[in-house]
Formats: sequence, C-alpha cells, structure tokens
Amino acid sequence: MADIETGERLKPGERGFSIFLAIFGLFALYESIKLFQKDPRWISFGAFPLILSILLIVFSVHVFWSDRKKKTETDEASVDKKILKTLDYLFPKTVTILLILMILYCLALYFELGFELSSTVFLLVALCFFRKNQYIKNVLYTVLTMAFILLIFKLGFRILLP
Repeated sequence: MADIETGERLKPGERGFSIFLAIFGLFALYESIKLFQKDPRWISFGAFPLILSILLIVFSVHVFWSDRKKKTETDEASVDKKILKTLDYLFPKTVTILLILMILYCLALYFELGFELSSTVFLLVALCFFRKNQYIKNVLYTVLTMAFILLIFKLGFRILLP
C-alpha cells in the first residue's frame, strides 16, 4: 500500500484490483450464503466460506477507501495508456508465457492426450523456458519429477490419472 506522507504512488492496477476483489467477494458471499442456508449453523460446511467472503469484502473495501486519494503512476495518462501500462505491469513476459503454457496444458488434458504425456511436455517446456541452456538437467528433473508423481499417485495411492 502506498503512503501519502512519503508521496509514494500506487502501482498500475492496484486500485482496480481492490475493486475486483470486492466484486469477487460479493460473488463469493452470494454463493456462500446459498451454502450456509443448507445447514445454517456456525459449525457447518457453509460457515467458513461465509466468514471468508465477508472478510474479503471488508478488507478490499478498506484498502480501496484508504487508497482513494492516492495518486497512481498513470494518473496523467490517457485511458488506453493506463490500460496498457496496467497490463504491462500485471503480466510481464514470464507470467504471460507461463499462463500460455498452463492454458495449453489444460487443453492437452481436455483433449485427452494423457496425463503422463501432457505433464511431461509441460514440465520440460516450462523448465527449459526458465532454466535456459540447461537442457540435460531439465530433462533429468522432468524424468525424476514425473517418476516420483507416478509412483506416488499410481502405485502408492492407486489413483487413476486423466
């Protein structure tokens, strides 16, 4: 949180994120009220989500209210520049690449390419992106990780993987 006395400015998207959290909190509150109505006791499966969603709304509104008079780094910019600056700040290159890899991984699982193949390719590509020029180590880490996951879940817990 930025400080008025020091003149620190809010980062791009900070104010909007507190609004997003409040809106998400309202949705979570709506859903948790439906859960709570099924068993309206404070020691039930609906009580914890209800309390958490109320806290999410309260704290996000508090952050928004305390930051309402603070300046942002993009105050003087036009709307399109504000949006671009915010997206640049929120989604740097590494985050964007990882999001794309996760979406492709989900699509591979959705189209039933198999857990073993999809996870191995995802892990290897992600490791090669983050640990460039260490291809042999990346292959070794991928094989060891997948072997460990398959041993634990297939043999240990006897879970059918997608």
